[in-house]
Amino acid sequence: MFCRKFIYASMVMLLAGCAGIPQDRGFSDVQQKLAAHGGPALATPGSEDADRHRILVETWLKQPLDVDLALRIALVRNPRIRSQYAALGIAQADLYDAARLANPTLTASVLDSNAADSRPQIGLGLAQNFANILLLRPRKRIASGEVERAKLLTAQAVLVLAADVQTAYYQYIGAEQVAQMRKIAARAADISARLATRFYQAGNINRQELQVENAAATEAAIVATLASAQALIARTELNRMMGLDAAESDWNAQIEIPLPVAQEDDPEQLLSLASQQRMDLLAARREVILLEDALGLARSYRYLGSFELGVEYERESDGSRLLGPTLALQLPIFNQGDGSVLRALARLERSRADASQLGINISNAVALASQKVALQRELIQRYQQDLIPQREEVVQRMQELQLYMIIGQFELLQAKQAEYDAYQGYIERLRDYWLARVELAREVGAALPSAAQQQQPSLDVDSLTRPKGGEHHDHGTMHGTTHGSMDGMSEQNAGSHDPAHQAHGAHQSNAARPATDEHGAQQ
Repeated sequence: MFCRKFIYASMVMLLAGCAGIPQDRGFSDVQQKLAAHGGPALATPGSEDADRHRILVETWLKQPLDVDLALRIALVRNPRIRSQYAALGIAQADLYDAARLANPTLTASVLDSNAADSRPQIGLGLAQNFANILLLRPRKRIASGEVERAKLLTAQAVLVLAADVQTAYYQYIGAEQVAQMRKIAARAADISARLATRFYQAGNINRQELQVENAAATEAAIVATLASAQALIARTELNRMMGLDAAESDWNAQIEIPLPVAQEDDPEQLLSLASQQRMDLLAARREVILLEDALGLARSYRYLGSFELGVEYERESDGSRLLGPTLALQLPIFNQGDGSVLRALARLERSRADASQLGINISNAVALASQKVALQRELIQRYQQDLIPQREEVVQRMQELQLYMIIGQFELLQAKQAEYDAYQGYIERLRDYWLARVELAREVGAALPSAAQQQQPSLDVDSLTRPKGGEHHDHGTMHGTTHGSMDGMSEQNAGSHDPAHQAHGAHQSNAARPATDEHGAQQ
C-alpha cells in the first residue's frame, strides 16, 4: 500500500512540474524584444529553412547593396546568429531538466546462504530523493529566469551584430569613395606631369621643376593604389560580416553615403533610453535577482542533504517475504552548508558589482558617443560652409588668372589637387559621422529616435566632383560611377592657350552642398 501511494504521489508531482521545450526555443520572444527596441527583423535560423534562406540571399545579392540589404543578408547568413540560437537551446534544456524530478533509484541484490537447503536471499528496493522534490519549484523558477536572461542576451547579440554590419558597410562605402577620389586626383597629377614633360621639352621649365611634377604624380598614384587596397580590405570585411564566403563576393553596392539627419538626439534622452532598454544591462540586473533568490534557497536549505524515501522488498532464504518503507537521511554533522551559503553570497556580490560596472560603462560610452556624433557633425558643417567653398573659389579665381596668363597651368592644377583633398576630407567626415551614429546606437542598445526622421539625400563622388554650372566636359567610368574628367581639364586643353579650353572646370561654390539653416542643420 505504501509503495503504491509513494509512486502515485511522485507521478503527480512529476506531471505537475512538466514543461515542454518551445519548438522555436523562444526565438519568437527574441523577435518581439528586437521589434520593441527598433531592431531588425530576424528569421529563425532553423536547418529546415536553409534552402529558403539560400534562395533569398541569392536574390538579394543580385540587387544593389545598401545598408539595409547588407543587414538582412547578415541576419540570415552570419554564423553568430546560429550560435546565439544554440545558446537559447542550452538555456531551454536547463529549464526542461530543472522542471523534472530526479529519476528514482532501483536497487537489487541476490545473496547466497551457506545454510543447507537454503535458497538465495533476494532484495529489491525503490527510492526517490525527496530533497529534489522540495527544491523542484525554486529550481524551476531560477531556470526560467535564466531562459529570460538568455533571450535578452540573444537579442543584444543581434543588435551588436547589426552594428558590426553597419560599421563594415560604412567603412566600405567610405573607403570606396576615397579610392575613387584618389584616382581622380592621381589622374590630375598625371596630366600635370605629362604637361610638365612637354614644357621641359620646349625649354619652358628646368629639370628640377619637371622632377617635382613627376614625383607628385608618382606619389598620387601610390596613394590611389593604397586607397584601392583599403577599399578591397573593407569590402572583404563587409563580405565576412554578412556571412558570405569568397565565392559569393561578386556583388555591387550603391557607392553613396547619406547626408546627416536634420536633428540629432538629446544626449540626456539617450542616457535614459540606454538605462531602461539596453538588454545586456537588463540581463545583468535579472542575474542579480536570480542570485538573490539562489542565496535565499542556500540559507533556507543549508541543513538539507540527501533525503531519500523508498520501498524495499526482500525474500528470505526460508521463503518468507518482507516489504516496507525505507528512509535515507544525510545528517548535517560535518558540513552544515556554510560553504554553499558563502558561495551563493559571493556570486551575488560579484553579480551586483558587474551590473554596476556595466551601468557605469554604458553611461560613459553613451555620453562619449553622443559627443563624437556632435563633433563629426560640426566638422561636416565646417567643410560644407567654409573649406569646400573656399577651395572652389580659389580654383575659380586661379582659372581666371591662368586664363590671362598671370599664373601657369601648374599652379591651377595644384589648386585642383587641394580642392580634391577637401572633397576627400568631406567624404571621410561623412563616413565618420555615420560610424559614430552606429556606435551611439550600439551603446544605447536600441535604434536612435532620430533614425525615424525623413531620409536625407545621399552623396556620391560623381555629384561632388561634377563641374558646376553646366560646362561641357568629358566623362570617364570608374567603378560603375561616371565622373567628370578633372572638370574638363585634359593634357591637350591644359596646354592650350585657347581661353575657351583653359576656362573649363569653373565651380560654383555651393552647388555640391545641401542648403543649411542659420544653425548649420541641413534643410
